[in-house]
Amino acid sequence: MNQLNNPHDLHQNTKTNIIYIADTYNHRVLSYRSNISNCTIVAGGNGPGLCPSKLQNPSAIYHDFISNDLLITNRNSHTVVRWSLDSNSCRIIAGNASGVVGNSSTHLFTPVDVKLDPMGNMYVADRYNNRIQFFFANQNEGLTIAGITSIAGTNSSLLRSPSGIGLDSQLNLYIVDHWNSRIQKFLRY
Repeated sequence: MNQLNNPHDLHQNTKTNIIYIADTYNHRVLSYRSNISNCTIVAGGNGPGLCPSKLQNPSAIYHDFISNDLLITNRNSHTVVRWSLDSNSCRIIAGNASGVVGNSSTHLFTPVDVKLDPMGNMYVADRYNNRIQFFFANQNEGLTIAGITSIAGTNSSLLRSPSGIGLDSQLNLYIVDHWNSRIQKFLRY
């Protein structure tokens, strides 16, 4: 339980001081309470697979304080899932339910980061589609707001394998443009 295998992300709930860790190659998300060395499996842990009870290489976590759910990029099933901390299952909120790779507005290709804005809209770093997808709250069809789907490049409108995203208080978007070795800022649209 206390051995991690290639962890990719952590997220701290600042209200409870619980830290959530994406234990990627163990296909699970763990939680640690402050000053306690034992962990608890809060998502996955049933081997690799698809929802409703499995994860496949979770790589990023975002805690939605409003719903008390975790949003998890389920990297190798090419989905983003919403995992309720009050249950032992998830539901797919972005990507194809069968885990199929794609580049349409309803598919993802290795999602590696996820964030929510204050209105509940979701931003996903869709790594191998070289884009950032924007999903209006409670919608499963995304809009490309940065990069050009499936086209990698070095000019300012293109991305090469985006691996992280952040939002500031004005909702400007910051992107870790991994293979271009740069951070890009996109003003709120």
